[in-house]
Amino acid sequence: MSFVVNLNSNDGDGDNQNKTFMIDWSFFEDGDYELTFCFKSSNQTEANFTTTKKPFGLALPDLNLKNVITAEKKGRAMSSPIIGQLQSIDHTRIQDPIYYISHISNMPVMCSNPTATEFRVQMLDVNNTILTQFLASYNLILYFKKL
Repeated sequence: MSFVVNLNSNDGDGDNQNKTFMIDWSFFEDGDYELTFCFKSSNQTEANFTTTKKPFGLALPDLNLKNVITAEKKGRAMSSPIIGQLQSIDHTRIQDPIYYISHISNMPVMCSNPTATEFRVQMLDVNNTILTQFLASYNLILYFKKL
């Protein structure tokens, strides 16, 4: 059994870098799922962003991820909501717009079936903090495959 969930930033509430979507997950069977994703933003100009304001990671904090951890500075590990990285696609001329896509090296992650009706999608900077601004709209497609 597998499911595809298509999220368009225009359908959520909040800023593009921290969107909340209302989703009824009742059709999901209980159990573990393999999750992969595909992301693409609309075009934007690079002049609006500095290095720390560019999206670098994608986080789903309301999803119970089973195999994603982050290391703390003091050697401890804790769970992480990050499901993968984003990358920019630059055009040949500097004044051309840029758009962001899911990074080709992203691997599947494992999660439990989603249950929270409010489902947040967050874009993180290189320091794993939520961006303060992201003007471009985006599509995010989540692929859930039951294990």
